[in-house]
Amino acid sequence: MFDDGPRFFPWTETYFWSRDQAREYSVASGLKALEAWSHRRLDDGEPVDAVVADILGPEGSCSAYLLVAIDVLLSHFDEGREALVPFLACPELLAIDKTRAVHDQVGNDLLLFGEKEPAGLVTLADLRARPSRETPLSDALFAYLRDDEVGNTLRKRLAHAASTLEPYATYSDFSDARFAGRHALNYLDLSNWKEIKNGQLMYQSPSNEAAHLAQMQAHGSQLAQTSEKAARIDLAIDGGEYATTETARLAVEYAAGDLPDESDTDVLKSRSTRLTVTALLVARDGEDDLLESHEDWVREVIRRALEEEKDHYSGSQKTLRFNRPAIGALALLHLWRRRGLKKDRDKLVSIAAQRNRANLPAFAAALSMIAEKDPRLFKAAMRAAFAGFVWRWHPHNEDDAVQKCFEKDRDATVQEAVAAEVAWLDGAEEPAWPTFPDENPILLNSHRPRTLLGKQAELDKDLPEESDNADAGLHVESQSAARWLSLLSHADREYFDWGGEIVSAYARWSARINGANLPTDADIDRSANEWNTQFYSLFAETLMDAEPEQFEELVGQITDLPDKCFADVAETVLHRADVLYFNDATRLPDRAVELRRRMVTRVMALQRWRYNYSPGDLSIDYDTGGVVAKILFNTHDPFNGTSSYLVPAVADRLDPLLIPIRVLQSGGPTSFVALCTMNVVLIAPRARHLDFLLTATEAWMVRLPSDQGLWVTMGIGGKIVEWFEAAIAEEPNLIRPDHPQRARMDYVLGCLISVGIAEAHKLEKQVEDAAKTDSHVLG
Repeated sequence: MFDDGPRFFPWTETYFWSRDQAREYSVASGLKALEAWSHRRLDDGEPVDAVVADILGPEGSCSAYLLVAIDVLLSHFDEGREALVPFLACPELLAIDKTRAVHDQVGNDLLLFGEKEPAGLVTLADLRARPSRETPLSDALFAYLRDDEVGNTLRKRLAHAASTLEPYATYSDFSDARFAGRHALNYLDLSNWKEIKNGQLMYQSPSNEAAHLAQMQAHGSQLAQTSEKAARIDLAIDGGEYATTETARLAVEYAAGDLPDESDTDVLKSRSTRLTVTALLVARDGEDDLLESHEDWVREVIRRALEEEKDHYSGSQKTLRFNRPAIGALALLHLWRRRGLKKDRDKLVSIAAQRNRANLPAFAAALSMIAEKDPRLFKAAMRAAFAGFVWRWHPHNEDDAVQKCFEKDRDATVQEAVAAEVAWLDGAEEPAWPTFPDENPILLNSHRPRTLLGKQAELDKDLPEESDNADAGLHVESQSAARWLSLLSHADREYFDWGGEIVSAYARWSARINGANLPTDADIDRSANEWNTQFYSLFAETLMDAEPEQFEELVGQITDLPDKCFADVAETVLHRADVLYFNDATRLPDRAVELRRRMVTRVMALQRWRYNYSPGDLSIDYDTGGVVAKILFNTHDPFNGTSSYLVPAVADRLDPLLIPIRVLQSGGPTSFVALCTMNVVLIAPRARHLDFLLTATEAWMVRLPSDQGLWVTMGIGGKIVEWFEAAIAEEPNLIRPDHPQRARMDYVLGCLISVGIAEAHKLEKQVEDAAKTDSHVLG
């Protein structure tokens, strides 16, 4: 209520925008600038009313400007005491401002990407130092206790505002305008202030307010205890220090026999989630007597959790938290562990094949337990899940009965698969892995890919038919399948050693979906990326231990892919193969060398490699940068740079793998090849790599003899000198005049000096001094 009447400020959620709660940084910056400008105007003696009017703007301005005005008036309180009355007389504003101190203490003045604050007349620190920061608006009420015109005006306006509000409720606190307004009115009443000593006054709430505050305190204490219990239960989901028998008993007491239902009022269904977690804690962590006495309740909670409909595309299906079906499944897994009942085991196979895919996190959390109890369960569950990963695209104008018929047949297939897995677990013959439907890759090219003359007819049979999408088609949920594969990729091979079966079952399907036998420039949709990452990691494991005939077949499935798909797949295969080779000192290098040789040959056939018109470019194209880096033992990140993933501890196993990458040094994107090569040889410089380094450097000098970008900007010249210095420290004889490679070394150093590498000149001086020393010794 202003002197000229009431004024409405819409969008209360904008109130904290000047505290960086706006979506756009520019909005918060603008409001801060407005505040700084207003401070300066008052410092310069301008009228308070004029400054406040300019801050608040015209009728209809949002609530964000209110906080700017309050900051300015509180910081200039002597001048702004009277102007602050309309703000203090608003119960809604007193309530919403009560939490401002929290925002000020947190200090959200963060700049995007952490860049430094630009220089200016006013800084963020200047604004944070203002008296208004960390001071709620209600703290100013004390300055209006006097029986003067300003104080009486505030009491009158606040009394009128409070009288328009409903009585406050039993749960009302200071963030409720109904209570905040009436408390402020009581606070301004001098009869509620008692003298304690030396003339000092202390506020004493009237009886009704005191009773309400006592009730608030008791409720807060009870809420704190309840929150502590709920937090402890929540922290126990993933195990750890809170997953104890004590927590399980506490959770049961807190549950008090309640069951999950539709009474939850929040979207996360916190109550039902807590009850489902309680069932998990009893099944997993509870003592035998606790489980014995509450098993029926636990099983009923699990049943309700597993029957809950879960959005197939919900992000929560990837985690345990608030994923009640997964929490219920995990509880059932632990019941199976402890009770060993066949019905529980069979149910676990069945729920693994459910369409919502929400139960996968349960198997992830229990994988080590399954390995100890019966590793076959995970295989049976995964195979049953794979049976249901087929979906059907159909035209919008198709008869619904056709799609329903497909879904009925698919459901029947899944049930047959579940029954076969259960029979296997009971001792029957092991079923085969489900067959994925023949699925054509999705071509992104708007035209037929280029190919060699005379090959088009042969390749046409492998291309998808060009149509108006008149016919439906069967597809595989490759992302869902990939999540199961990711569990196997990280599983203990002592218990789960059947990755090769998956490779045998799905290698041809994977090659087809990635465009095998299509022209090299075919641009394939990358919807199978998640599958590729997981599947080809297992593929590499099989490849490294395969018999020669299988090795040839599997390698061919990679090298026959179009350029882009080959680059993606080869990255995964090479990295996993390197992990297997470098981390196992007993593994012979022959297979790793042959694999890299075959990958090198295919890389050199890439269109981007063969037709690299700017070998000196300091950047690399997105499609081939990753595979070129990987084949040179590097990881390329377009945003964070390129570095080798090898470590000094395994560097001595590198020698045989340097042989197949020699041919890469004289072609392709020379600057990028040089960077990757130097990254890897500098991991642990060895004098025995001298011939490799000289051969590579000579090849780069032939292609880019005076390129400042390569030798200076990218720092390749300095890296070569750094390698020489380390190698010489290991083997001082490298700089002797009679060393067999001395002439080549002199040539390289001379070339580096000619392009301005200062470090090369210093090294040349060291070499000359060593030669003089040798001549004196001989003399």
